[in-house]
Amino acid sequence: MNTGNLIACSACARAKVKCDKKLPTCSRCLYKRLQCEPRPTRRSKLRAGSKTLTPSTRDITLPQTRPRLSTSYSVDLNFGGLNADATASRSRPVTQNRRLPEDPDIIDLLLHQPSHTGTFNIPSEHISLESGQPGVEQNGFVPFPVDYDMTSYDFGSQAFSTLQEPSTPFLGATNGLLALHINSSPHTSADHQANNNSSPDAEESWPCFQCNPPSSDRINPRIGSDYLHKLEDTLNDQSVWDGDDFFTYLPPVPNGKTVLRVEPVQSSLRDKLMAISQGFLSRARDIHRVMGENTRSGRCNPPAKGNISGFFILPPPLVLQVFLWAYASRVEPYLPCFPTGIISLTQLVNSHDEHLSVLLILLMAAHGAIGIALPEARHFASGLIEICRLSMFDLLEKNVELSSNPVMLRCALLYVHAAAWSGTKWHMDLSAAQLRLFTSMVKHSGMLKARKSSLADMISNTGHEVLWKVWQCEQMHNRLVYSYVALDQELSLFLDREPSFDIGDLRSPSPEGDDIWNARTAETWRVLYDNSHRSGSHPLSGAELFSKFMGEEHVEELSPVELRLLLQPLQTFLYHLNKSATHSLSHSSQRLLHGLLNQLEEARYLLKRWYTIWRSFLNRSDNLSITTNCTMVLFHLISLNSVTYFPDIERLARGEMDVDTFLQSPWGGKRYSKEAHQIWCYSGQVIRHFRRMPNSNRPFWWSGALYRVALCMWVAHLSTRTHGPHTSTPASELEHIAMDTYPLDHPSILRYLRRPEGQPVFSRSDGSPVLLQTSTDAVRHCIVLLKEMKTGSQLDEEIVVRLSRLAERWKS
Repeated sequence: MNTGNLIACSACARAKVKCDKKLPTCSRCLYKRLQCEPRPTRRSKLRAGSKTLTPSTRDITLPQTRPRLSTSYSVDLNFGGLNADATASRSRPVTQNRRLPEDPDIIDLLLHQPSHTGTFNIPSEHISLESGQPGVEQNGFVPFPVDYDMTSYDFGSQAFSTLQEPSTPFLGATNGLLALHINSSPHTSADHQANNNSSPDAEESWPCFQCNPPSSDRINPRIGSDYLHKLEDTLNDQSVWDGDDFFTYLPPVPNGKTVLRVEPVQSSLRDKLMAISQGFLSRARDIHRVMGENTRSGRCNPPAKGNISGFFILPPPLVLQVFLWAYASRVEPYLPCFPTGIISLTQLVNSHDEHLSVLLILLMAAHGAIGIALPEARHFASGLIEICRLSMFDLLEKNVELSSNPVMLRCALLYVHAAAWSGTKWHMDLSAAQLRLFTSMVKHSGMLKARKSSLADMISNTGHEVLWKVWQCEQMHNRLVYSYVALDQELSLFLDREPSFDIGDLRSPSPEGDDIWNARTAETWRVLYDNSHRSGSHPLSGAELFSKFMGEEHVEELSPVELRLLLQPLQTFLYHLNKSATHSLSHSSQRLLHGLLNQLEEARYLLKRWYTIWRSFLNRSDNLSITTNCTMVLFHLISLNSVTYFPDIERLARGEMDVDTFLQSPWGGKRYSKEAHQIWCYSGQVIRHFRRMPNSNRPFWWSGALYRVALCMWVAHLSTRTHGPHTSTPASELEHIAMDTYPLDHPSILRYLRRPEGQPVFSRSDGSPVLLQTSTDAVRHCIVLLKEMKTGSQLDEEIVVRLSRLAERWKS
C-alpha cells in the first residue's frame, strides 16, 4: 500500500509526534508496543467514495526480554529526536549514503594495527547507517537497531535506578562542591558570549595561559548543561561518524609499529556501555536541573531543551576504536594503566565494578576525541567529561569507600587530565580546583606508604603465570601513584603553583621499566624480571631516590620513570625560591635576597647534575622514546623557571605591570637580559624535542609548552633590547647558533652558554632559518610552529588565538 496516501497513525496523532507511516505498524508504535491504526487522508477517502480506508492491523509480538519502562519515569525514550526534521535543524547537514571505509588496508593505516590480527573484522552493517542497512529505516528513524542488541539490559531497574532517588545526599554535596565554582549572579547574554567558543576573547579567563586581559571572570552556570545537550545531539545524529569526513580530521599515523595495541570493540561491550551510560546521562541532567534551581537565589534557569531524546547511542565500533587508539597514543604512555601493552576493554569490565569500568572507558574515549578538530568530536568529549565528573561524585557520595578504590582513582586521574587540557573554561577551572581533592584522596588511601613486594616469598615455588599476575597487580598500584605525581607535576608547572605531593611522603616503590611492564607472556616477563633483579636491588621509592640524589650517592643507572620523578622536587624547590625572592624584593630585604640567590645557584647545580645523569642514561639507550622526549621538555621548562618568573611575565603581557618598572627591576628585565642566552637555549630545546615526537604521540599540553616558550623569548628579547647587547662584536659578524637544531651539549651551544657571543637563530619545519628581530617576532615564530606542528585540539587552537592577540597588542 502506498504510504503517501496516509497521514500519521492514530497513536502518533494523539501524541502529536512524527510518524513514519510504516505498515502494518509504524516504528513508534512498534517500539512502544502500541496498536497502530493508520488513518487515510481526506483526499483518499473522497477518491474511495463512501469506503473508508482501513488496512488490517495485527498485534506485534515483541521479545519478552524487551524492557518495559515504568510509567513513574517522566523520561521519553522514543527516538523522535532522530527524525529528518530534527537532524535538518542541526548545524551539521546530514549527508546521505556515506560509509566508513571498508578497505582493510585503509583501516590498518588509520589505526596502525596489523591486518592479520582480525582486529577490524566488523560486518558492514555495524559501521554504516546508510539507507537500507539492517535495522535502519530509510528515513533515518531507528526504532531498535539490530546491531545495538540492548534487549538484555533492564533500563527500568538498572540504568534509570538513580531517577528513583531525587533526594539523594549527592545533591546536597553538589551544592557544596560544584557551587563553589559557579557565580551566583543571574545569567546574562554576556555570560553566554564569554563561553562561546567562536569568540576570540571567550576563554581568556582560563586558570592558566593568561597573556591577555580577560574578557570575563565568571563561569556560566548553564555551560555544563549545554555540554550535555550538544552531546545528545551529536550521539543522536550518527551520520557525523559515517563517511570519510571523520577520518580526514585524524592526525597522521607515525612510522613504525606502536607498542600499545587496542583490542577491537565488540558490539556486546558497546551495548553494555550504552546501557550504563544512559543512567549516567540521566543523572547528570537531573543534577544540572536541580543546580539551576538552587544556585540563583530563587531564580531558575530556563527549562531544558526537552527531555532526553533517545537512547545513549555511542559512535560505531570503528569510531570508538579510533578514539581508544588516540588515547593509547597520547595518554597511556605517560599515565600507564594497562600491562602487557594491550588495552582490553572486555577484561577491564569483567575484572572490576561495571559502573566504574564504564566511567573509565568513557573517559578514555573522551581523551581520544579531544585531539580531533571535528566539532562533533569536541561536543562528544566535553559532554562525556561532564557526565563522568558528576557520576564520580555521585558514586562517591553513595559509597565513600570508593575514595580508595584504584579504578575510581584512575577515573579521577583521567577526568582531571582530560578537563585540564580540554580547552574549555568550565572544565579547566573545575579541574584546577578539584585536583587537590583527588590528590588528597590518594594520600588518605594509604597508597603512598612503603610496601614490600610479595614476590620474594613466592618466587621459589610458584608458577610463572601466578607470579606474573601478582607482579602486575603490584605494578598497577605503583604506576597509579606515580601517575598522580606526574599529572600533579604537569598541572602545577602550567598553573605556576606548588605541587601537591611532598617527595618525602612518596614511600611507595617506583614503577619498574616499561619493557617488563609491556611483556606479552609470562616467560618473557620472567626473563626480564630476573635480569633487572640480578644484583638483588629493588625499585627505590621517590623519597629514597631523592635522598640518594641529594646525598650525591651513585644514582647513575636510573630508569626513565625515576629520572622523571627526580624533576618533581627540583620543580618544587624552584617554585619556593621564586616566590620568596619576589616577596623579599617587595620588602627590600637584601640580606634575604642574597641568601635566596645562593639557593638559586644550588638549584641550577642540581639541574646540571640531573642532566649529567640523563646523559648517562642516554648512552645506555639506543634512542629517545616519546616518554623520554616528554621528560626532556619538562626538564627544559623547569630550567626556564630557574632564570625567569613566569607569573610576572604574564602580568607584564596583560599590562598589569608598568613596563619601565619591570625592565629596570633586578628580578625582572635586568635579570632576563643577563640570562637571555639561557632562555634562548632552553626554549630551543623545548622546540627541538617536540619536533622529534610524532603529532599523534605528543601530550595534550604540548601547545602550552610552546606558549611558555613564546612568552619567555618575548620578554628576553624585550629586556635585551632595553639593556643593550653584552658584546662589542657587530651583529653581522656574530656566529649564528641554531638553538632548536643542536642538543644542549653540542659544542656551539656549550660555547654560547659559557660566553654568550653569537646570534640565536631558530628554524622552520623546512629547515630555513628564522632571525628574531623584534620581541613580537618570537611570539609570531611560535605561532608558526604551532601551525606547522598541526594543532588539533581546542586548547591548541585557542593558544594560537591568544598568542596572535598578544603579538597584535605588543607589535612595534
